[in-house]
Amino acid sequence: MLKKDLYKIFISSSLAILCMLFMSNNTYVHAENVKKSPLKIILEVNDLESAQTIKEVIINNNTNYMLHPFLIDNIDYVNSTISIDNIDITKTGSHNSVATVKIATINPLDSKQLFNKVITENVAVEVVDTTAPVIAIENEVINLRYNQVFDANNYITSLSDNSLEAELVLQIESNVDTSVAGEYSVTYAAYDSSLNEAKSQIIVNVAEEVNYSNYGTDADKINEMLTLINEYRDENGLAAYELGSADAQTAIGVRACESIGDTSHNRPDGSHYKTAFDDYNVDYKNNPYEILTYFGKSVEDKLSWWQSSPGHNRFLLNVESEKIAIGYCDSMWAAIVYE
Repeated sequence: MLKKDLYKIFISSSLAILCMLFMSNNTYVHAENVKKSPLKIILEVNDLESAQTIKEVIINNNTNYMLHPFLIDNIDYVNSTISIDNIDITKTGSHNSVATVKIATINPLDSKQLFNKVITENVAVEVVDTTAPVIAIENEVINLRYNQVFDANNYITSLSDNSLEAELVLQIESNVDTSVAGEYSVTYAAYDSSLNEAKSQIIVNVAEEVNYSNYGTDADKINEMLTLINEYRDENGLAAYELGSADAQTAIGVRACESIGDTSHNRPDGSHYKTAFDDYNVDYKNNPYEILTYFGKSVEDKLSWWQSSPGHNRFLLNVESEKIAIGYCDSMWAAIVYE
């Protein structure tokens, strides 16, 4: 009686196992026949890492392919490869494609534990543009002289956007009036075709009007300096300098006044001394060269100090320059040689 009961139990257990296997196989086949929805992936337009992003999303979405969960941490996302087509990341829009990812592991031995080393996935990629343009500004604070010409466009060093559009919409709000001293603000706004907006702002400080009418205009003194300089050039086998134009003489007079107490060769607003020529529409080629001195009392003393300074002396004997603007303001003398 005991043997018969054991036999019945064995038969029942075997049937149960067969039934479970059958059901398992049927379930597996059924799952394969179910059409999976495409995997949705969102990419930013012109994202150079788009292939890597798609690869990572597909791998992370298919962790059931790993035989052991701990292997997930050992996936080599960089060296895993992807094959995909029909995706244009240069334009916004929807794209359907098939992607195939071959998984690599950090430890090559772990690859033997993968249930499936290759994943093929239907993907629905949406290329979007949510990134604002980039406005690069030269300086956040701009210092201008009284009545200096101001163009807000000159302070933009670059304007770019991830869409790589040929033209972006740029709007500038400015109320700068350089004929009135004070602080002003300029706002830049840039838009791409997806209406992403970028804004940037600069502060513009306009200095008070400075009266330089007291700069030296004694023609005898200026001509005396010109004569002495040209005699010195003649001694060194160089052609004589021609005195600068009336505009150049005005500009150098301004520079002489600006340099009292500041011999840095920068103007009060920090700009290059040659902008004095620009302010008075002086024509010149290349870079003009400025020399300054407040040493000595007589014209001869001023020239003697210039000659004693190697840097200043080099400009007195400059080969390329043809003209010289000479001016003074109180005890400060200034000259600019140019061509």
